[in-house]
Amino acid sequence: MKLILLTIIFALTSSTVLATDFHLSKIEDRDEYIFIQMNYGIEDNLQPFTEILSQVTIDKDKIYIRFLGEFDKETNSELIAYYSKHIPDKLKKALNSSGNLHNPTLEPLISNFEKAFKTTKLFQGIESELKEIGFSISEIEFEKYSLVTEEPPRIWVADIWLKFKKIA
Repeated sequence: MKLILLTIIFALTSSTVLATDFHLSKIEDRDEYIFIQMNYGIEDNLQPFTEILSQVTIDKDKIYIRFLGEFDKETNSELIAYYSKHIPDKLKKALNSSGNLHNPTLEPLISNFEKAFKTTKLFQGIESELKEIGFSISEIEFEKYSLVTEEPPRIWVADIWLKFKKIA
């Protein structure tokens, strides 16, 4: 009975660790790493990350994940909450600006994006799944950060790369 209960609890928690579903664009076995490209904001053929990961034969020491698209409401709220807690004055100044890509008021948000992103359930769920199979985050890269300043404010990052390496 305990085994059945533990199995049910594990199934429920592992499926809710990462509630965001993605559209899988590409899986490639490249020379030095496995490449997985996913989109959010697309409404067809959605899959949880655990399902996408199950489609990958991992025979490399590196996994690179590329995200394209717009964050869901939950992730966006978590990012805004991080900035509100850690750099509230800088966030307020950025929200009162144009929010475009080259606006200098975005620099504090951009320079804190990696820390903010690591606090999201989106990142933590992916990191947890990959940690289970022996990988840890080695680098986060992103480009084209902008802020939609109208209510509710939204952060838009065109391209995010999560680079994971095999734990030695």
